[in-house]
Amino acid sequence: MEDIRRIFFHEMGHMVANEINLLYYDGSGTEGISLYPCWQNPEIFCGHTTPVLPPGKSRHDQPPKKRLAQNLLSIIYGCIFQSYDRKSDLRSCFDVNGCNDVDAWIGFLYTHGISHYSREFVELDEAYFKKLTREDSLDEFMKIELYKYLDGGEDNLFTIKLKN
Repeated sequence: MEDIRRIFFHEMGHMVANEINLLYYDGSGTEGISLYPCWQNPEIFCGHTTPVLPPGKSRHDQPPKKRLAQNLLSIIYGCIFQSYDRKSDLRSCFDVNGCNDVDAWIGFLYTHGISHYSREFVELDEAYFKKLTREDSLDEFMKIELYKYLDGGEDNLFTIKLKN
């Protein structure tokens, strides 16, 4: 069940970023979160956070440039929360569990013609993560009793209750 904790906090990070974007910017929040055995290796869990999309948009659409910062934040927060909980560095998450996140992150930069700044963005992400860690900024999130928020469990498929 340790793997459920890992993916729970990873997906919780995406949700928190979506909710920050909804509260302070023109983001749209989170529709749902699911956790499930990975198809590549059913012994470990994968997850997906579904954002609420603006009318007429698909999850396959690239974000407009004016929402790029919000989307980059949403992507990075999965590994920020997971790495914070596991007391590891961001790179270890990106290399294993956040591969799809990294691909989306790079794709967003590439689509808007700013991929040549990716190194600077990575450095900013790492500095931000170190600040969060140094200041114990996410400690209260890590105290969440995740099993209070899990629904399901049949065939190891879970959803996370967003409203308690």
